Amino acid sequence: MQTATLSKKVVSVLLSLALIFSFTPTLAFAENSNSGENSAAQNTVEEGSGTGASDNASNDSENQESNSVSGNSSNQIANNDNSSDNSNADSSTGSARSNEANQNGTTDNLTNQQNSTSEEAAETNNNEADDKANSWRFVNGEQIYSYEGASTDGNAVTPGISPFAAEEGGSSYATWYKSNGITSYTYKARPSDAGQNISISGAKRVGIDVSYHNGVIDWAKVKNSGVSFAIIRCGYGDNSTDKQFLNNVKGALENGIDIGLYLYSYAETPDEGFTEAQNVMRLLNLADLDPSDLAYPIFYDLEDEDVFNLSAKEKGQLATNFCSTVSAAGYEVGIYSNLNWWSNFLTDPAFDNSNWHKWAARYPGSNKATSSGVPGTEIWQFSDCGHVDGINGNVDMNFDYVGSYSKPKPSDAKIAYRGYLQKQGWQNWSADGQEAGEAGNDLRLEGIKIELGDSIEGSVRYKAHVQSEGWQDWVSDGELAGSTNQSKRMEAIAIELSGKAANNYDIYYRAYAQGFGWLGWAKNGESAGTTGYAYRLEAIEIQLVPKGNAAPGSTDNAFRQK
Repeated sequence: MQTATLSKKVVSVLLSLALIFSFTPTLAFAENSNSGENSAAQNTVEEGSGTGASDNASNDSENQESNSVSGNSSNQIANNDNSSDNSNADSSTGSARSNEANQNGTTDNLTNQQNSTSEEAAETNNNEADDKANSWRFVNGEQIYSYEGASTDGNAVTPGISPFAAEEGGSSYATWYKSNGITSYTYKARPSDAGQNISISGAKRVGIDVSYHNGVIDWAKVKNSGVSFAIIRCGYGDNSTDKQFLNNVKGALENGIDIGLYLYSYAETPDEGFTEAQNVMRLLNLADLDPSDLAYPIFYDLEDEDVFNLSAKEKGQLATNFCSTVSAAGYEVGIYSNLNWWSNFLTDPAFDNSNWHKWAARYPGSNKATSSGVPGTEIWQFSDCGHVDGINGNVDMNFDYVGSYSKPKPSDAKIAYRGYLQKQGWQNWSADGQEAGEAGNDLRLEGIKIELGDSIEGSVRYKAHVQSEGWQDWVSDGELAGSTNQSKRMEAIAIELSGKAANNYDIYYRAYAQGFGWLGWAKNGESAGTTGYAYRLEAIEIQLVPKGNAAPGSTDNAFRQK
């Protein structure tokens, strides 16, 4: 009797376990869906605290889609079998889940959205089946996010290859919303947390870096999200093109977003630095981009395990071969890598080259870092989980501490000039009547440099009237008039030519002054702007006109004195 009772209990337990296991996948999937909903709702509330109602509506949809993609991404990574058909397998899995849900009578909209997003992601990945990046944030071309364990930290032994470099508590991460601007990011211990704003200092601009992983981007919405620049992946290796490269370049430039480029390296030998540089030259030609089109450098992305296997000296030679080739064509160049690589693997003296710009990735976790931790960083990639309107899902975010990267003046310019602007630093070169500064944006013009074009013989000299200083002494030919890093406004300017330039041309210039707007055109040493009002200059335009020809516009009220 006892034996029979025990047998019945065993059978009962086994049946119960079988029933539980049969429902586990459905329960787990439902839990993930609910988690996505909760995370999306939490993100929307957080963003709503700093923006208007219209931002809330767009970010609610954006964040919900972002969390949906994130859930599928971790599933894809967990089931990665290194085959060339991973994306197809993921798509099939999504379809199977959808069919199973329909068979069970499930009509949950979020579940359908997740399956649809998964299939779209798989289709996108199929576009670049040969892109099998393996690094601290990629596994066989699939991106791993910081809340999933991607780590920019490590040590001299650990290269940072995900997921093996995942630090304990890797679910904590940094994100960004429009309300953060250039002064903070938002730290989250978990995706569902409300988040905490972490203040940073010294940044002049905030921007993104993008590739085909980000899908089709609405650049007009990106422009209105507070993003000032974009570093765009042009390609990878020695003969591959990012499928969204041309679309991203066109969209960014048409919407007034400054751009730079990067190439992801698969180099296994130092000599491949030359061939990968030639790939960049090919892509620049494909996009019809000259040095004057790029406000930011062309960066060499060193993170792949192929590059890691090189010695420190070989890494230095690889970077030298690439950067020397690209810079010889007139472009600014730089190196991208993470905190761990910069500290432990990019140690060859070649990386001390002051002509190479430095872009460093460090994703704050529970340390709530306020810098990249890499000396000399000019651009800090602080998050891989930013929220930017116009981009579905997560996007890499960057703080720029420089604001200008020596964009060459146009080769055919007669007169070129660049302004030092409040909050932004040195701007790119303007020429022949273009605006330097930002008229109407309530930012003070603090300094200016002016040069004659290569085809113009002679010299140009100029002086500025500066807050608390009055008229400064004359300077000439690219020297600084005004000031930098002193928070002093320029109030007026005078410019004149000498030598053959003065015989052949009149130099006209006009100022945009606080309280007045655009004033009239002054010429040949006359004052333009204001004095006595304590009004800032916000912008200036300069133009050479053949001697004795008419002014570019009205010359009335070029200078106002109180």
